[in-house]
Amino acid sequence: MREILDDLNQYDSLILSLGRAEKYKNLDKTMLLGKEMNVKAVVITRQYYEGQPIISTYKDLASKTNSILYVDEPFFLPQYIVKHYAKLLIMLIPSEREIFGLVINEMRRFNKDNVLIVANDRGGLHEQINDGIDGVLVDLDNIKESAKKIKKYFNEDFMRNINKNGQLRLRKDYDLLKNFNMFLKKVIDEYE
Repeated sequence: MREILDDLNQYDSLILSLGRAEKYKNLDKTMLLGKEMNVKAVVITRQYYEGQPIISTYKDLASKTNSILYVDEPFFLPQYIVKHYAKLLIMLIPSEREIFGLVINEMRRFNKDNVLIVANDRGGLHEQINDGIDGVLVDLDNIKESAKKIKKYFNEDFMRNINKNGQLRLRKDYDLLKNFNMFLKKVIDEYE
């Protein structure tokens, strides 16, 4: 792990995405966005089986866009990078659909001012981010516009504020005990 982090530390900033090697995960958009923004894209994926065709596609695109592709690395590699990479980092969730993606709140729990959480404005992802307040929503069908929007927020002042708001939202909306108690109260009230 340390060797990977040492390699990544040579870059002033990164765009990081992770996900299973599936088309709907849209990991190719991370590489295209990195090229457009002139920011090193790092994609971490796991294949379902050796020789899965989409991996060849990812490798070709990584070569063309000068991106870094990690396949079948340990599960905790993304968390390790987020925890230890001290420069500016875009955590991109590029999926076409996610009913309830967990990555947004996983990243928020690290409480890192150098991480900008960006998600494709699709499915359940836009329900977890208030655009420009506790993260950034983009339309990855338009890479140029997405890059332009992200650049507006990709600085330390905005990122610090967005992280602060993300921490407030994490405590307010995603407190398991509080939500469980609210659920029980509604169930009890329903049957009284």
